[in-house]
Amino acid sequence: MPKRNAKERQYRQRIKHFFDQGQGTYGPKRICGLLRKNGNKASYHRVARLMADAGLYSTLRCRHPKSLTDSRLARQGDYPNLVKHQSFKPFEALSSDITQTTTSEGKAYICQIRDLTSNLVLAHQISNHMDMDLVLATLKQAHQRWALPETCIFHSDRGSQYTAKAVTKLPRLHN
Repeated sequence: MPKRNAKERQYRQRIKHFFDQGQGTYGPKRICGLLRKNGNKASYHRVARLMADAGLYSTLRCRHPKSLTDSRLARQGDYPNLVKHQSFKPFEALSSDITQTTTSEGKAYICQIRDLTSNLVLAHQISNHMDMDLVLATLKQAHQRWALPETCIFHSDRGSQYTAKAVTKLPRLHN
């Protein structure tokens, strides 16, 4: 037991050393990384526990990035899930999603519309901005390329781009 206590004391001293080195700004995640970098075995939970026991708390808090979407309307229940694991005939139900990718010129957003039955991509658009205009352009492209039935269900993740009034007020794109 004395050997274990000596190791524990040494471990606490190293944690305190790195905490002081960071002038009280290093949290358990960073200290754990520094311990590992210096050849020590380190567990995030152990470091966090020992820091809390010693009263060592970082003066900085993690920043939580602001959400890019505002789907409050979708959470109000105005947009029910009409798909619910049902099987459909081709072109009866479509799904759409926006994917962010990084290019040499910066971020790009790809909006795709797929048929849920065949998984066929009916339309896609690429833009520098993730907004309702991207969704509208993709919907119009799908309508121009394919003869979509009036009763077609359009399923999406209910993000702000899909719940925007300009998108929800579209009369099924059949003009």
